[in-house]
Amino acid sequence: MSALGVIQASLLTVSVVLFVILQPIFYVQIHLHLVRHHRKACDRVGISTDAWYMWKHLWKDDCEPDNSLVVFDRFFYSGKYQALKDKRLDALWHRVRLIRRMSGVGFALLLLTFLVFRADPAHIWDFLRELARS
Repeated sequence: MSALGVIQASLLTVSVVLFVILQPIFYVQIHLHLVRHHRKACDRVGISTDAWYMWKHLWKDDCEPDNSLVVFDRFFYSGKYQALKDKRLDALWHRVRLIRRMSGVGFALLLLTFLVFRADPAHIWDFLRELARS
């Protein structure tokens, strides 16, 4: 495998790991922190206070869609969480945003290497298939 292939595989792996594995872990931490420390705010806004709620909805496709996930996202994207004045919550949300940025930058760099070096994406998929088999 060429150095370019290693770089591209590394960028793809880092982007996927950040977005698919680490982001949901931090989402669960944020949800647990909200439930433990700001239960009244969860009830007022409409966020579910079930401790296993996030795990069920992040990892299972057969769960019924729930409005609570939409409310959870809107609560943070609108900045309403800042009214709670919780430094731990701010730090957790900052990590989620940082993970999203890093994942996006990694994916953008991957696309850039495909465009600049005119790499054949089929070789990346072959590498990933071989990696999955081993």
